[in-house]
Amino acid sequence: MHAYFTETLCQWFPGSPVIHLVRDPRDVVASLQRMSWAPRSIVNNTMFWVRFNRAAEKSQHRPEYLRVYYEQLVANPERELVRICAHIGEDYSDTLLAADSSEPYSWPRSASGAVTTGRLGRWREQLAPDDVAVIDWIAGARLQAYGYSPGASSVSIAAATRAMIQAGVDLARRRLDQFPYKWVCWTQPTNLAAQEYCTYRDRWDAMFPGLQPLHARRDGVRR
Repeated sequence: MHAYFTETLCQWFPGSPVIHLVRDPRDVVASLQRMSWAPRSIVNNTMFWVRFNRAAEKSQHRPEYLRVYYEQLVANPERELVRICAHIGEDYSDTLLAADSSEPYSWPRSASGAVTTGRLGRWREQLAPDDVAVIDWIAGARLQAYGYSPGASSVSIAAATRAMIQAGVDLARRRLDQFPYKWVCWTQPTNLAAQEYCTYRDRWDAMFPGLQPLHARRDGVRR
């Protein structure tokens, strides 16, 4: 979410570096489609990619801005980390590439694992041709501006129409899911714990099945 506020952050903290990490939108969407918290629509997930990158680009005129490509980072991590460290004024160390194997593997902890190219180009296996065409259509000129080749020649009217209908249904579902949060904000404006739970309740219930959230406990003690 910092991408939306890079200019404000640069004004608040003059000289602070901005690292803009760009990844192939097809791989981004293929990954988001597997996340329970993300939209279920190809269109809405592609718009995530468009909006965040477009927001981050607003700071590209600043000397503090540095664009890093995910594909280059995982393919040649040492070279890219040397470049990043030089940009932020830190010394590079080989320990930056050390993997933390102390924790069992899970998606949130995978960032502590070894750098791997295993996720590159997975969209070719995980996305249908019509989905790829829709992503290319929405990403538009920004796709090629970042150096990514289109994965489909064109999108059919049927595929575009179907994708837009799915996006509308998905958006309506997410608005409905947000209703409890909006209601708590209105009825309990000072109960931040309840508001946070309503925002992340799906992840809470998935990670802590059966565990009562803190705001719902009369004694306020974790069990």
